Amino acid sequence: MPDLSGLDEIDWAALHHAYGPATDVPDMLRGLASGDAKAMADFVGAVHHQGDVYDSTVAAVPFLLRAAERVEGTDRAELLFLLADLGGVDAYELTLLNDIHGAYFEWVFTDNNVHPRYPDDYAEAAARDDQDARAALAVSAGRPFFLRLLDDPDAGVRCGAFLAASSGPLEAATVDTLLDRLRDERNAEVLDVVVTGLGIAAARVPAAVRTTVLDRLAETATAHPRPGVRLRALMELARRSSDPLPVDAETLAATMRRARSEARAERLSSARADGPRASGVGGEWLGSMNPDEVSLTLGDHVGLRAALLVRLLDEPDEWDRSSVLSAATDLVAGWRGDHRSLIEAIEALPAASDPGADTAGFLEAAGQIAEPEAGAVSSTGTEGQDLHALVEDFEDYPTLEVAHALRDMGPAAAAAAPVLRRELDEPRRHSLRAEETIEPDLVGEDEALLLACAEALAAITR
Repeated sequence: MPDLSGLDEIDWAALHHAYGPATDVPDMLRGLASGDAKAMADFVGAVHHQGDVYDSTVAAVPFLLRAAERVEGTDRAELLFLLADLGGVDAYELTLLNDIHGAYFEWVFTDNNVHPRYPDDYAEAAARDDQDARAALAVSAGRPFFLRLLDDPDAGVRCGAFLAASSGPLEAATVDTLLDRLRDERNAEVLDVVVTGLGIAAARVPAAVRTTVLDRLAETATAHPRPGVRLRALMELARRSSDPLPVDAETLAATMRRARSEARAERLSSARADGPRASGVGGEWLGSMNPDEVSLTLGDHVGLRAALLVRLLDEPDEWDRSSVLSAATDLVAGWRGDHRSLIEAIEALPAASDPGADTAGFLEAAGQIAEPEAGAVSSTGTEGQDLHALVEDFEDYPTLEVAHALRDMGPAAAAAAPVLRRELDEPRRHSLRAEETIEPDLVGEDEALLLACAEALAAITR
């Protein structure tokens, strides 16, 4: 049993978690230290409820670090992943490509990532009693331990250690050590986590260090021997930088094809192997991604997206047509650009026996964007996000997301307002109230415009 001395000296009754006073946290921590799965579920459900961080969460971190130092294998890997979560590098950031339309949409396409309030100065935020910053600093105190584990024989431990080491403020020396894993790591699943983790790090470091990380990702995207790693590096570059990617559409299509073949071969090899898969490693972020995911992750690299989809349409035996058409529909409906070559390629397709692969939905979307009013509705912000697309999957709670987007658009929002207001079926049909749906700094002379636009966009997507 790990040394948890001092645990009972903390006034847990004065601390809180999601369900009230944190008096049950000591028992949870003792269970975690002994590998109790129920204790892990209880801790995450109360002390890290839906990703929230409380004063009890911060107080628990030193004991979690001690527990992680004493246990081994799967138990250690799970504790490291938990510590990474508490430090601000959570599982959602690794699985965004499988939840591209979900509530984390904005994080895929911006540099703000999870903690835009304090990208550089965690100490200042912690002094303001920001619990997220306090937790990140507490986790980063274990960084020397995490870095030592980057050579652990257990692949799951290496994954968790890499992510935990990425928590909190990152110095250039730490980033250099993390970058070395691109050279030293051999396990495919761990490399996938390393590349994604470096993309996360790129969004949280000063400009000079960020440039170093992006340069190494670009080198990995073109020179790494594993196609799955090259593809993931390209996706991270697209997520973290607006600079042109170092590949053309033909090279990207070939990389996707080879990455998929590689992943299939590795899955077959794993199924035949005697030993279990690496503990703590989730196969959901393997490097093989379908056309939908790749296109969406490319974001405002509109020209490359269109050229890639045209190329994939020329490989009908390799790619599911419905996936390519879905990606094409999202592109023409959500991003401005010259889509003529893509439209022409799809118009020339032979009829499909599968209704899901029919071109009608795409051509309908392509026709809608040609209409003047639809063009106004498609006013975009600096990240190339179409407002209609932005709220497409926020039907229940769209207003706050739309308000943020409209604020970022600035004057462009006013140009769209007349068209959007005409889309309203009736005034205030969704009973949206500014005090509930728009942050205080958004309420003011623009309140009526924001509400009208938000309501209109919600109506359009229903």
